Amino acid sequence: MPEPLAIIPFYKRQDQLDKCLAALAASTTPVTPYVHDNSVENVGFTRACNLGLRESMRRGDEFAVLLNQDCYVQPGAIASALAFMAAHPRCAVCGPKQVIADKPDVIIHGGCTDAFPTGKHITGHVSAGDCAVSLPMPWVNGACMVVRTAALYDTGLMDEGYFLIASDSDFCFTARQRGWEVWYCAEATVLHETGGVSSKQQSIEQLSHFNADQLRFRDKWIGSMGWELLKQPPSPPGRPPPPAEVQQAMQRLQSHYAKNEFPQAEWLARLLLSHVPDQIDARLILGRVYTRIGVPALAARELTKVVQAAAESANAHLALADALILCNLATEAVTHYRRALALGIRHPDLHNNLGVALQRLGQVQAAHAEWQTALGLDPANPTATKNLKDSASAPQ
Repeated sequence: MPEPLAIIPFYKRQDQLDKCLAALAASTTPVTPYVHDNSVENVGFTRACNLGLRESMRRGDEFAVLLNQDCYVQPGAIASALAFMAAHPRCAVCGPKQVIADKPDVIIHGGCTDAFPTGKHITGHVSAGDCAVSLPMPWVNGACMVVRTAALYDTGLMDEGYFLIASDSDFCFTARQRGWEVWYCAEATVLHETGGVSSKQQSIEQLSHFNADQLRFRDKWIGSMGWELLKQPPSPPGRPPPPAEVQQAMQRLQSHYAKNEFPQAEWLARLLLSHVPDQIDARLILGRVYTRIGVPALAARELTKVVQAAAESANAHLALADALILCNLATEAVTHYRRALALGIRHPDLHNNLGVALQRLGQVQAAHAEWQTALGLDPANPTATKNLKDSASAPQ
């Protein structure tokens, strides 16, 4: 396996680049520096990173290291980061611990929280034991990150619509949206000089790049369902939320659904399931929401999981049948409607929908019987009355 590339977008500070390269040379794991010089024609941080990522993919590398020129890896940092990635095969991106170069007790990156309007890092002190545990994160800082090149075939490269900032958070959110993980790696440490390009006083032209990148992130993410889900910190493996929090969230979810507040219900159900995948009641409501908003195939997929986990749930069979009939799967719908009946549900809507499914299968007399049963439960039921009238007037 070739040595991984350490991709360094370089801009004017030769002293920093020299220190960066010297630190890489001292790494216990050999790496090949890939320096793109932005000093003459500045193509931007993001495009420079992508040039290196393309080369890494062309070479067939398993991992690539993105590295600012003012970040200096500790001798064992890359070895620790690569070992971490090997132990976490769904991790697309990991971000090492960053400490101030001349104050190595001060942690300036232990993962990231908010991404908009400005990025916020988790900070602390090494001597206090802060940031000592690797954790999944919403995103990690691009001053130093290790990228799994296999994930790039899912995520694509970094979005070159960002010139300098926000492409790191955007890249992490995109990876997570496609089912990959993003982690802060406490085992690896890099020294980072303060007063880098994103913190010192800037010209109007440079600030315009910052502001344009902020607005691009806003336009791409803010207000979307993906943003509402992905901005939440992921649960650490093996550490689900406390039961009391799950119960409170379920109460809010049930309230949103009862009030037909479907966007809020969908968001909360998906958020709950991202933390507690076996929360059957949340998945049941999510399936019902999908049916109500017109995506019945997705509803059927979720509700099939519910039926598999809770085969004796009448409500699960009923909800699945309602989704299946909207997918024009009448035979399967009949099976689950009848199972819901066998498990004790008696409701005019069930009999009306079962009748429609039977009618689609050519079982007209059986369909009439179901609509008559619906009228028996609710003599004024308009749907059953209409179904019987329309069926009677239909050509035989």
